[in-house]
Amino acid sequence: YINALQMELIDKCSDKFKISCLRKIKEIFEIDNETENNPFYAGFGNRLSDVTCYHIVGINTSRVFIINQLGEIYLSNKQSSILSYKK
Repeated sequence: YINALQMELIDKCSDKFKISCLRKIKEIFEIDNETENNPFYAGFGNRLSDVTCYHIVGINTSRVFIINQLGEIYLSNKQSSILSYKK
């Protein structure tokens, strides 16, 4: 947890930590070095760097969502508002 906090708050490179964690999870599902068994279907984040992280681990950008500070959810590859969980 200390490494994650340092990367997030001091080094400002939380994306490297996120990619590392997602890759480790993905490795659990790989069979005989086949990468077709991707356990990730979609991704949610609040930064554009999250889009990059999810793309690197094989999630199609059409299934990556960004949630802004107003609670509006956007597809990463479009700018139109889809939904809001806030009233």
